Amino acid sequence: MYKYKKNLIICAQAPLTNIALATLMDNNFPKNVKHLYIMGGTYRHAGNITPAAEYNFFVDPEAAYIVLKSGFNATILPWDLCAEHGTITIDEIMHNYEKNKTDLFKFYLDVNRSAIEYNKSGKSGININGLTHSDSLLMSCILNNDIIMETKNVRVDISIEDEITRGFSSMIPDDNSKIKVITRINEDKFKKFLFGSLQNGIKD
Repeated sequence: MYKYKKNLIICAQAPLTNIALATLMDNNFPKNVKHLYIMGGTYRHAGNITPAAEYNFFVDPEAAYIVLKSGFNATILPWDLCAEHGTITIDEIMHNYEKNKTDLFKFYLDVNRSAIEYNKSGKSGININGLTHSDSLLMSCILNNDIIMETKNVRVDISIEDEITRGFSSMIPDDNSKIKVITRINEDKFKKFLFGSLQNGIKD
């Protein structure tokens, strides 16, 4: 019995291991989920772990393959879109922090200090003095759909066997697919939503 049958929205910000296991345990699981949002894979450009793969799909490509072949109504936020439009510099962050130094905003700065240093080192593939907000961008898109400007229906295949391309996500346009990839977002709306949440809280 599903307490939230066909009303459940899942936000998957990590490797898809648990979603894949739930699908293997219950074949009806995908059709009883209203929508699955996934942060993972790449659409046009290189990954952040290897040139071929983004972290979440690289860690468990078998899970990604199972989930994306099981019939979920799904929307994917790819890493390359996050890197291009979900990146915020430390100057932008501190400018907004000075406007309203809430405890939540201070907590945000404290927990992200190591990520800021990591990005600055260039190890992420993006040499910036700031933060990439892949998970925050996905959650913002769910809470405020106006941030999403364009999606495309795609058929997704995941590379599992080949060592060099392990975790690679091939996304081919397919109007009949139940999977969408986000291809454009409104960067200004995302930043306004994120900083507004940190300064004022998220309103119901």
